[in-house]
Amino acid sequence: MVEEINKPVSPGGRLLWLGAGSLAHGFAQLAEAGQWREIIAARRNIERLGPGFTVCAMDFLSDSDGRRLAAMAADAVVVSLTPPARSDDGYRQGYVETSRNIISALQQWQQPPGRVVWVSSTSVYGQNSGESVDETSPTQATGFSGKRLLEAEALWQASGLPVSVVRFSGIYGPGRNRLLQQVEKGNLGGEIPTYTNRIHQTDCARVIAHLLDDKHDAGIYIGTNDESVLDWTVKSWLAQQLGVAHQVPALPTTVAGKRLSNHKLKGQGFTFAYPSYRHGYPEIIKAYRQRV
Repeated sequence: MVEEINKPVSPGGRLLWLGAGSLAHGFAQLAEAGQWREIIAARRNIERLGPGFTVCAMDFLSDSDGRRLAAMAADAVVVSLTPPARSDDGYRQGYVETSRNIISALQQWQQPPGRVVWVSSTSVYGQNSGESVDETSPTQATGFSGKRLLEAEALWQASGLPVSVVRFSGIYGPGRNRLLQQVEKGNLGGEIPTYTNRIHQTDCARVIAHLLDDKHDAGIYIGTNDESVLDWTVKSWLAQQLGVAHQVPALPTTVAGKRLSNHKLKGQGFTFAYPSYRHGYPEIIKAYRQRV
């Protein structure tokens, strides 16, 4: 259903999803989505997300839409934004300025939401020598993306709202075929092996559902699966599955990247549907092979 929204919170709970995209669509497929009486998706366009959503068009940088958002109400809010361009200015607008406007609107609600989940990225960690990284590790962003995300995170953490920030690692899932295409072309990595970290997009939605439960503490969480592995290990395995000829490299003496930990999430009882790439990629490869 596509309509404009301006009505009171429904008795079974209303979830407001701002910037709804593929993660919101995945969330709607979960059993956990059934606990919400209503899920409202506010986004730049009213493209249908599938069953389970009431969709309204909203530009979070617009003053008029900011007033509309300030007049709404919900029991919980998820914010998963997309920058208009992959540039410093795009990230500033898409994350920092947008977050500033959304926070201002939410702070005007008569009844604040019981939980806000703000979706960030592990690009805020700049460690690049194989270090182990968890939520207590220093953020050392080197690129504009990580720096702007940290700037936006700081706004949310200072907002006074009950915010959980989830920093997702590399998201993969159906339709995300870039890595498979690289392997098919024989691109199995550079001279320096790099640790990579992944999370299936279904598990992203499940992590968000987990953090919406206010029995878990608000705070910062890393969302990544159980295995941090060298890029060549993943690509070699994919090459085997795709039937692509490849050579075994020499043992590395130097590595790059970082090894992300999900111990905080798992310590709260969260379990991954796809704990490693070996669990998540078979169905993706099957669909990839069936493509026209």
